[in-house]
Amino acid sequence: MTITQRIFEIMDSKHISQITLSEYTGISTSAISAWRRKNAYPTAEKIPKIAECLGVSISELYNISDETKIETQITNPFGSELVWKTYLMLTEKEKLEVAVFILGKGEAHEE
Repeated sequence: MTITQRIFEIMDSKHISQITLSEYTGISTSAISAWRRKNAYPTAEKIPKIAECLGVSISELYNISDETKIETQITNPFGSELVWKTYLMLTEKEKLEVAVFILGKGEAHEE
């Protein structure tokens, strides 16, 4: 499940409209519509505000059950020890950007 599919799943279950999400986050409704069409994905810096609007934690938004286990559950998915060590040194915001990039297959942008 992509991040956008998860966002819309939560929106649907909580009866939150695209307009409400737009007004709360400052993201244009056209950008949110593009997410639904799978042409775009939210930028990493918008993820915390989206989670806040939806009333879930970032880990819930990414469908991760225990935030404290994230790094221990993942063992070098990059195939390079240098890349893995560099990733571990990133800030949380930068790690989110990497996750959005990977989940979005390289299309981490919004209108």
